[in-house]
Amino acid sequence: MLNFNQILPIVESKLGLSSRMSHTMQVVETAIKLAHIYHADVEKVKIAALLHDVTKHETDDYHQSLIESYFDIDTCNKWPKPIWHALSAVVFAKKIIKIDDLEILNAIKYHTSGRPEMSLIEKIIFVADYIEPTRKFDNSKIRNLAYNNLDKALATILKSQNDYLESIGEVPVSEEVEALRYYQHLLEE
Repeated sequence: MLNFNQILPIVESKLGLSSRMSHTMQVVETAIKLAHIYHADVEKVKIAALLHDVTKHETDDYHQSLIESYFDIDTCNKWPKPIWHALSAVVFAKKIIKIDDLEILNAIKYHTSGRPEMSLIEKIIFVADYIEPTRKFDNSKIRNLAYNNLDKALATILKSQNDYLESIGEVPVSEEVEALRYYQHLLEE
């Protein structure tokens, strides 16, 4: 498997000097901080963070083609288009970068939706993507929470995302609903 420093130029050539690359590097930095706090494998965290949005700017046709080449044919129907990049990034990581580490692949796949029983690396990428400091919304309370209680920050983000989707008439993907149900008790503590 390639290491972070070997993958970085590939991602840079794909994303260029875009705001997406800037966001990606902020997620990497935030994820590294969380990995140190929670004693996660820093190299795996860095790689997952670097690849989490690698295909985000691609067309729907690109996403669909990659997704259908690897996942079940109905997967595109089950996941809303705005988060197809999470799935196509997994395929990119497997086929182009040759990553077969399930922890890294799952962290990429579930960075938008979450899921029940997330691994530590999955939680870190999910939370880092939400709390990185250049986001255009105030996430300072959740960022502070994440540095003290990762699971509670995760549950808070899931609830916030679910509430937002409901407010605009969208239905969350089933993995997100199941994740919120699984972690809901943390919000009551």
